[in-house]
Amino acid sequence: MGQENLENLCYDVNVPSDDDDDEDDDDNSYDDGDCEIFHFFPICCRDTSNISSSFPTIVEAIDFDRQNNSFDILEFMPSSSDEEFFEKAIVCVNKCRNFILGLKTDQNVGSKLSAYLQAPVNDKSSKEDDDDRFFKPTLSDDAVLMCLDELQHLNSKNVASLENETPDKDTILSLNMQLSALKEQLILAKSCITSLTDDTNMVQVGYKAQDKALKNIDNDGYYFDSYSHHSIHETMLRDFVRTSSYEQAILSNSDTLFKGKNVLDIGCGTGVLSIFAAKAGAKKVIAIDNSDIVTQAQNIVSANGYGDIIICVKGKLEDLIANNKMPLIDGEKIDVIVSEWMGYALFFETMLPSVLLARDKLMSPSGTMYPNGATLFLEGAKDASLEYWDSVHGIDMSSMKKRVGKELCSEATVATVNKDMIVTNRLELIGFNLNTCKDKDLDFTVPFELKPNSQEGETTKIDKVVLSFDIAFDAPNTNPVHFSTGCQSEATHWQQASLWFEPSTAPTLSNDEILRGNLSLTRNVKNPRALDINLIWEVGSNSKGDFVRRCDGWIVSKVGA
Repeated sequence: MGQENLENLCYDVNVPSDDDDDEDDDDNSYDDGDCEIFHFFPICCRDTSNISSSFPTIVEAIDFDRQNNSFDILEFMPSSSDEEFFEKAIVCVNKCRNFILGLKTDQNVGSKLSAYLQAPVNDKSSKEDDDDRFFKPTLSDDAVLMCLDELQHLNSKNVASLENETPDKDTILSLNMQLSALKEQLILAKSCITSLTDDTNMVQVGYKAQDKALKNIDNDGYYFDSYSHHSIHETMLRDFVRTSSYEQAILSNSDTLFKGKNVLDIGCGTGVLSIFAAKAGAKKVIAIDNSDIVTQAQNIVSANGYGDIIICVKGKLEDLIANNKMPLIDGEKIDVIVSEWMGYALFFETMLPSVLLARDKLMSPSGTMYPNGATLFLEGAKDASLEYWDSVHGIDMSSMKKRVGKELCSEATVATVNKDMIVTNRLELIGFNLNTCKDKDLDFTVPFELKPNSQEGETTKIDKVVLSFDIAFDAPNTNPVHFSTGCQSEATHWQQASLWFEPSTAPTLSNDEILRGNLSLTRNVKNPRALDINLIWEVGSNSKGDFVRRCDGWIVSKVGA
């Protein structure tokens, strides 16, 4: 990759300053070109007070050390795949800075630094003390520490070969998208580093402590506690499409699936699906929930006369299986697993992996998941909601549009999208056979291609793309039941998840053009119950068998992260 392209990639990460939220509201333009310019001092630089000794990119700073000091910081970085990469990288950079600033001359600084870093540390406690000491930045506002993600990326590749590469447009877009996705991490790192510089006592709550705290966040505890309140269960029960579909699918297949069978209800809530299964003739129903609502489920089961069939169990499924706490006798298997595991954009809350574990550990070879199929869809929509700010009770509030636009782009909006707002085809992105899919299949990248619904000569603006899903109860030899959460169907509590284009670059298509690209959906690293959604897109048309790109961009969004 050429040096110029690498510089451009660096500048595309717009890191707002601390007072950015307030001051940028005065700007009525969508042009978000204002970004902080970093000054990268080479690791071997002793005079960091002179800005002329710095470089605009980390690549140039590393190359300067290579060519002038025979030192390459990448040789001393931890592995890019090391889960403690950022901790170790901070220590390494600060240790280097501290050593260089302590030298008396500029002679052979690279070789001296290399020897220092390679010197063995025999005392483990001494090494740990050094690591703690070097979490405090040696250099105030060290741009290298603020761009550790770039250092990690460079560490996984040969920079010298990168400089001779000629990247294609998709590669540049992909890298830009990755850098934008890390914007929040950079802001967090900068804030932490600034705090450490201002107050030595803040070391204990610095990057290292913060990183460890993040690892220990009890996402499961928060998740299960949220299901202890009645309101969420009332919302689901009042969802006629959801509840009646499960009821019909279970009761209409009493003879073929449920009569005399063992059923497992994962995330039973108030126990409604378990009671449907008991009504359908199940021999035993095990209803599991890790929230306090399970006590109410037991009361409801008893009140309706199914206490001899339904066994309510409080606990986390994974722990119950690992500790052999499931109410199954030796060799007993589950015939049907019923669960309402779906979340916004299908996978939010990431409950499906638990259901798949139960399938693999407990379900008989002839058993089935119920539902047994799920499909994720994408479609384009128009949305003029930003125009509201042009006149609010006769007051010009258009300066709000930039701020609102940023917020819409940063996280998927979950709301019902009127079918009249849809302006493209509804495309099937990916389907899952729940009896065979694997946990690894739930993080994916898939291509998409959307076509406008316009007539010849018309243009179509797409403000956002919309995710929805369909669910299938259609195991072999059963009465099939399906329901959809699409915009064209009856509304459900799942609504739809919308990913917004940056307003100033939202594409407008002529009727012979298409919007195509790749969509990636992955579980968030810090909170696996949340989702990261990245979308690379381009607009163009086919000419003589070749696609001609007219414009392109990317969306970096999330659900619940």
